[in-house]
Amino acid sequence: MKFTKKKVFGLLLLVSIIFINYKFNQHSVFTVDNLKYYRNFLINFVDRYWVLSIVSYISIYILVITIALPGVAVMTLAGGVLFPFKYAFALIMFASIIGALINFITGRYFLQDFFKRTFNKSINKINKKIEGGAFSNLIILRFIPIFPYAVVNFAFAISDISMIKFLVVTMIGKMPGTLILVYAGLNLAEVDNSNDFHSPKMILAIFLLVLFIILPILYNYTSKRKKSNQ
Repeated sequence: MKFTKKKVFGLLLLVSIIFINYKFNQHSVFTVDNLKYYRNFLINFVDRYWVLSIVSYISIYILVITIALPGVAVMTLAGGVLFPFKYAFALIMFASIIGALINFITGRYFLQDFFKRTFNKSINKINKKIEGGAFSNLIILRFIPIFPYAVVNFAFAISDISMIKFLVVTMIGKMPGTLILVYAGLNLAEVDNSNDFHSPKMILAIFLLVLFIILPILYNYTSKRKKSNQ
């Protein structure tokens, strides 16, 4: 195997991502518990430093996606807690697309050769599903959180899908989950005591959040049923 500068950079990048993930998993940072604990502090910070908060939020969101850290859903929820609905939605969509694009470019131009050599059979299966599947199936793959956000980005990157199609799928597929989590976060920001959990808005937010969580389970169950019936 000939080592070019591109391959060396790609391997160093992959090792760095694995190492950073290992360190972050030892110290859970992006969790719902931490969000609840620091909620008031963060809300006050956003009120005092609006522009800095927006820049910081976008930067952290992109970083979480770029280095495949666990916590994209929590960061989306945090957007609803910290910002008005329309701002949160716009910021998350922008950061999600930029982060996904960085993953895609990194995977396609620096890690594709390595992944193809290592996971050739798996990649061929992915390509067959993408080529043979309807556009709606790609949207479902993006929308339903079966796999981590960055993992899906890299899977698309090492497939034969075009960058334009990838961006369109990402944009459309990301919207429903973002709306649900931002709405849940918006209502979480208004909770001051246990009585607030009984409000119609909060009940709806909790219902949508639970639905979002169980979607992968339902999807896997229906997929298995279809395979067993074939």
